[in-house]
Amino acid sequence: MKKIIQIFCMLAFFIPCLGVGAEEFNLSGSWESIDSNNRWQMCVTWNQSSSRWEGHLTKNGVASGSVGFEVGELVWVATPTPSASRLIEQQKYRWGRNGISTGFKWEEGSVYLSRSTNASLVTSISTFSRISTLEPGLYCAEPNLSL
Repeated sequence: MKKIIQIFCMLAFFIPCLGVGAEEFNLSGSWESIDSNNRWQMCVTWNQSSSRWEGHLTKNGVASGSVGFEVGELVWVATPTPSASRLIEQQKYRWGRNGISTGFKWEEGSVYLSRSTNASLVTSISTFSRISTLEPGLYCAEPNLSL
């Protein structure tokens, strides 16, 4: 029976659910980095067409603003894996100064679902605190898609 539930969860939610409540996989909502030097915020939603969660910047921290990140920009991606306890994470890094970016790269890491809770998201790159949730089918304010 447990195997049937796991297969159903993988088909219905694109991620395995074995041993973890569905609410723990709801990454949709607003999150804030708990880095004391750069408390930036993002709004995460599920992108059905690319089968991944995407985080758009909603508020700069001191450091992210100084290197030229712009509100609305795609800054974070989490993609399901066959593992019940991990997602592949990509986080955008920029360099620059005085609010002007001179380059960027995507850093790859992992989202550790087994160490995360509904209130905190633990990754190999950052840890985030949930600000608010989104009900299924709702979206954050429309990001600036021209970035």
